Amino acid sequence: MKKIIILGLMTALLSGSMTAEKLTQGEIEDLVHIMKMNELNIEEWEVTIKEKIKKDKKQALVNNIKENGNYTRKERENSVLYTFEDSHIYSKSVETYNVLIPKNKSDDIELIAEFKGYTWNEKLNTNYKKWLRKMNDIFTPPARIYTCLTTEFNGIINADNVLNYISKELEIKHEQTQIDKNEKSTLDKIIYGYTPLWSQKINIRNNPTNIQIAVKSSEKGMVKFTVGTPILINEY
Repeated sequence: MKKIIILGLMTALLSGSMTAEKLTQGEIEDLVHIMKMNELNIEEWEVTIKEKIKKDKKQALVNNIKENGNYTRKERENSVLYTFEDSHIYSKSVETYNVLIPKNKSDDIELIAEFKGYTWNEKLNTNYKKWLRKMNDIFTPPARIYTCLTTEFNGIINADNVLNYISKELEIKHEQTQIDKNEKSTLDKIIYGYTPLWSQKINIRNNPTNIQIAVKSSEKGMVKFTVGTPILINEY
């Protein structure tokens, strides 16, 4: 019930500027395929959609949230975060809807929808696609969509071989590598690049970028990968 309430609320707030353009997202399927081809198990993956709405709708939104009551509220220094969560234990997935309301009256509100999975199979893939179709009825073309996939630690695979496979499979260009020199850090390096196979991109140092790969290692020499597009927006 609470998911229906928040989806209806978000639709009402954003529907005024709907167009025929749709959110499309095949990146997660590309990443899952790559990891399977390298015999890497998936720890978790998520797709996040963000969009800002005009500040003049702030009070109406706050009133609606308080009337519904099915939320958690977190006070921050410069904003208030309302969160609505819908867990699907049977399919190992979670839908989360966040409404970030700034305390500064001149700032816009941000709506965030997230679908997170802790495995990958056909049923979960079907559920994800249904969710994405719902999001197309809510979000508008200015929305940004982010994808992230993290593998489990693996003690057999060679990290460089996996990175070379990803680079070749996605035809990555403008590749840059940042080495983490902190001896206490488990993060080895971060790779930035651009693949023409994905539509979204941002510019970093005047180069188009739409993929970011973080490589971590454990004390036992095992490695794991976190891949994000167009950038990683969560900790890795």
